[in-house]
Amino acid sequence: MASYDIGGDAGDRATIYADEKYKKGFFVTKRTAVLLTVLAIVVLALVAVLFYFLPVSSTEPGEGTPAPGEDIDPLPQRPTDPPPTEDPRGPFDGRLPDSLVPEHYNIWLKTYLDNEDGPKQFTYEGVSTVELRCEKDTDIIKIHFLSLNIDYQSVQVFHLDEEDRETKHKISIKNIYTEEIYDFLVIEVEDTLRSGEIYSVTIGYDAILNTNPLFGYYLTSYKVGDETRWLSAAVFQPNGARMTFPCLDEPNLKATFDIAMVHRPKRRALANMNEIAFENDGDWNTTHFNRSVLMPTYLVSFSLTDFPSLEMTTPNDVLFRVWAREEDIDAANYSLYIGSAMLTFFEDYYSLPYPMPKMDMIASPEFISGALECWGHILYDENAMLYDPKVHPPTRQKRVAEIVAHELVHMWFGNLVTLDWWDHLWLNEGFATFLPYIAVEKFHPEWKIWDQFLTDDMASAMSADSTSSRSKPLVRTTGWVDEIWSMFDTMSYSKGASVLRSFSTFLRNETISRGILYYLHENVYGNVVTDDLWESLTKADLEDRNTDVKEIMDPWALQSGFPVVTVIRTAADMVEINQTHFLLDPNDEPSDEFPNLGFKWYVPLTYTYKSRDQFYPPLEAMLSPDTDKKQLRLEGTPQDDWVLFNINKQGYFRVNYDTDNWVKLAEQLKTDHKVFPTQTRASILDDCLIISQPGYVDHVYGLRLTEYLYYEEEYAPWQLVLRALPFTHGMLLRTSEFGMFEKYWRSQIVPLYLSVGWNFTNSDLLDYYQRINAIETACRYGNEDCIEVSKSLYRAWMEDPGNDPTPDEVNEIVYCTAIRHGGPAEWQFAYDQSKSSSPGTRTLLENAMGCSRDSWQLQYYLEDYHSDGRSRVAIDNIRDKSSLGYSTAWEFTMTRFEELLNIYGNSSFDIVWDFADLMTTRYDHEKLHMFGTKHRDMPASAASGFYRAVEIVETNIAWMDRNQESIREWLVDVTSNMPDVKAHARATDGVVEHIKTVVSGRRHQSRASLHEFHWAKPENVL
Repeated sequence: MASYDIGGDAGDRATIYADEKYKKGFFVTKRTAVLLTVLAIVVLALVAVLFYFLPVSSTEPGEGTPAPGEDIDPLPQRPTDPPPTEDPRGPFDGRLPDSLVPEHYNIWLKTYLDNEDGPKQFTYEGVSTVELRCEKDTDIIKIHFLSLNIDYQSVQVFHLDEEDRETKHKISIKNIYTEEIYDFLVIEVEDTLRSGEIYSVTIGYDAILNTNPLFGYYLTSYKVGDETRWLSAAVFQPNGARMTFPCLDEPNLKATFDIAMVHRPKRRALANMNEIAFENDGDWNTTHFNRSVLMPTYLVSFSLTDFPSLEMTTPNDVLFRVWAREEDIDAANYSLYIGSAMLTFFEDYYSLPYPMPKMDMIASPEFISGALECWGHILYDENAMLYDPKVHPPTRQKRVAEIVAHELVHMWFGNLVTLDWWDHLWLNEGFATFLPYIAVEKFHPEWKIWDQFLTDDMASAMSADSTSSRSKPLVRTTGWVDEIWSMFDTMSYSKGASVLRSFSTFLRNETISRGILYYLHENVYGNVVTDDLWESLTKADLEDRNTDVKEIMDPWALQSGFPVVTVIRTAADMVEINQTHFLLDPNDEPSDEFPNLGFKWYVPLTYTYKSRDQFYPPLEAMLSPDTDKKQLRLEGTPQDDWVLFNINKQGYFRVNYDTDNWVKLAEQLKTDHKVFPTQTRASILDDCLIISQPGYVDHVYGLRLTEYLYYEEEYAPWQLVLRALPFTHGMLLRTSEFGMFEKYWRSQIVPLYLSVGWNFTNSDLLDYYQRINAIETACRYGNEDCIEVSKSLYRAWMEDPGNDPTPDEVNEIVYCTAIRHGGPAEWQFAYDQSKSSSPGTRTLLENAMGCSRDSWQLQYYLEDYHSDGRSRVAIDNIRDKSSLGYSTAWEFTMTRFEELLNIYGNSSFDIVWDFADLMTTRYDHEKLHMFGTKHRDMPASAASGFYRAVEIVETNIAWMDRNQESIREWLVDVTSNMPDVKAHARATDGVVEHIKTVVSGRRHQSRASLHEFHWAKPENVL
């Protein structure tokens, strides 16, 4: 018996048996057989063509049952949208009554941190006295508290003499009870509290120091040898003060504070203010601090540490100190330098002195976020404050500079002028995200930090704001604590900063500066809402353009999203402009969770054109929300001129053009890309590549814009292109065009790759960023030099498993490349190492194991992890790496799905839906439908995922129908005369030896906790 392979993968191979015993039955002539065969082929081809060109569906796919007479298996029942669920807590009604306003607090705390404290260790005792001015007659006092053991016998209420507050008489208490839903301690008094009078409430209590979360008054520690050293610190924003002392815990209830801390002599007490008195009774010290300025409870802060400090006095006579554990104190030098310099810079910039006598910045071994801006006492996570150039990369220096600047901006925006309620958090965080760019540019102009505004904050904001599930208004109603916490998001920080940056598109810079000064000076020690900012800017512009800033800015603050502005050339000197709410997914719809203003905006337009030959100042116009199409004349513009809108992307919107203008912009970039400022050409690329994903323009126009990148040296254009590139990569991954796509990017990255090399030492920030981008891109798309360096580094690790010479910055791509272009030994080494590595390294190695090009290795990976109940890890790491990885992971998921259900339950369906992003063909669509039919009884939650996956696949198919052919033609054209430069002679062995030496030295100098570094810009810096 003989068998013949007729193509396909091993699992799909057919075998033709030619044994003589089967030669029976109906016979035809050879000529007839040939004709029948040709006819069958033609029929099959016609069927295939018809199947390919038939639309996926002209109606909604799969309503659960087939139409009468149709021979179609039913799909899962499509879930109906559930009715809006009401919050079981009901509407928030937990604001404090306006009858009592705090004026002053006396806080006494005794903290137990040591073994000799016995059962009290890790607890504290406190007494809080708050002096209240009565604004309306009342017999009810409401005070916030949470997780405190109140000594109800200690609660006392006094009527104070306003002239001499030591003179007081006691008021009888009728009843004390709690309203736990709002964290209220309610005190009913026998006598009515009278408007205009002063009263005090004293409460004794005790509590346990928090460890999870590190919030409120929390406990932390660090090691010196085998000794554990215990510390404590207070972090209150937004509602942690009530967890530490009873108080009126709302941001518009400002008061002054006297704080006394009782602690063991081996620790130093710090708080917002400077020390004014010190007592010692042998076992305990008591530190008294000066009375604070007016501030809300969330800014109160204090700490007990045994840290040493570095200090200096600023030109404006502010004592500036940094504190860190002894082994790290030298790494605090940079934050001392940059912090003291920036504090003085901001004092001059705002024309308002910093109102405190000192500034302490403390590097906490553990912290809930990046940092917290408490007045005079800023707490940081260590990796947000410590920078040692011998140990850390330049990105760490940038992170420290940005976060220190962020917190110092808050001394004015948030502390001196405070939001009235959390609905307006963006006033704090938007300014504290935007203004650090000004300070960082002042002290590090070599970083070109405003270019990075586009790649960091604006890119993050637009990414979130173009997805309905993440897009939210800047101003939104909050009440419950979870709603307040949700305000600390990309919208308040990055979108807030982007909106502030857009002021310059319709106001002069001097007007903006004057308006900001009005805003600060007129609200010193007060509270503000968003309209106060609009009012200050309007006032500043009265004698210039007389702009109604509220009218222009309300659509940007009170509704989610942003527009894409489309510019169509209708004549040589005329364009037609319109706006549309931009959503990245064409099937997405705006959320109805928040109110909107019709998703139309006042869009300030800045523009120029080729023959004008001038970007600064740009021409200006305004697109109003009530104008469907604006006609704009371009005076004296030749027909062959390109036009350009939103110069340097100062406005918070994207721009689309007619295809002819996109071609002209691409040609200009190829002719002389430096005609456009760096930020402008970066935004041209970014806009076209992003808006072509949902179909505002054909994707090929975005790709044509990238042809000039061979000559691009600046970071921002490259970074925004590489940020957008994974979409195109994924859409083409399983197509015949992917090889040309790889060749194109393999060529485009060559000059950048050769210019930056692999040397990560003594690198400035932008070269450092470019080096990472170049290595990752070159290795991913097959540059042979990059492959050889990666393989050499990996081999060196294999030879000495205790010492990985790979720079941390590129270890993910190096591991993947070495395994992709290696053999069984490389894969097995990663597998073995992953079993004994730290969680971070294990994740990197498991990811790299999915890069293999050997189907048997991928199959073994799946089977092995499946046997350990970790199938999803392997599937996720294999699926997106290659066409082979996708097919192997899909077949495994389909054949083992029942077993996956036993492991993961109904979340197994999500494993299937995760394939949808890479499903781009009608065959994929059919397979997904077949799965849905087979599992038509899936639960409703899974059925929702199924129909969402189907929607994604149908969108992908439509995108491919529109774009695949033009991309293929472009790739054929652009790569036909492009040499396939895979290798460039370099001293590879020398490079590897140098890297090994540098990495070894860096790691010997670095303590583990300092070496843990995350490249992503933090989004939750309070």
